[in-house]
Amino acid sequence: MPPSDIPTKPVEDAGPTRSSETPTAERRRYRRFWVGLSVRVYWQDEQGRQREAPALLRDVSAGGFGIELQNPLEVGMLITVRTMVNSCRCEVRHVRANEKRVLVGLRVLPPEDGSSHEESLEKLGAALAATRRTRRGD
Repeated sequence: MPPSDIPTKPVEDAGPTRSSETPTAERRRYRRFWVGLSVRVYWQDEQGRQREAPALLRDVSAGGFGIELQNPLEVGMLITVRTMVNSCRCEVRHVRANEKRVLVGLRVLPPEDGSSHEESLEKLGAALAATRRTRRGD
């Protein structure tokens, strides 16, 4: 997906966010795009130890990411998601788990280096493009 395909504006007809009466597909503020990129996730556990785990970056939107991993995370945790070209700080917004996997919704936080949210999405787009070239052997 070219970086220009990642929207930076809310979907106009998305309806209210987080409404219990609105179906999930209509509650989303931003359009989501399937990614399927392997990433690393970093966080601190309750004892303050640095933890890390592999994860699958499932989808991306202008507002955040959806990841899948095997480790449970708590709503409100601050984590770092690292691709092969950049990393971003995120807040865990929701968690849905079953016996096989944990699905986590993340809100992207402002970058620590002072760059804009759009620059972070551009870097993510570059990571996706590089991954696709590597898989195709370009």
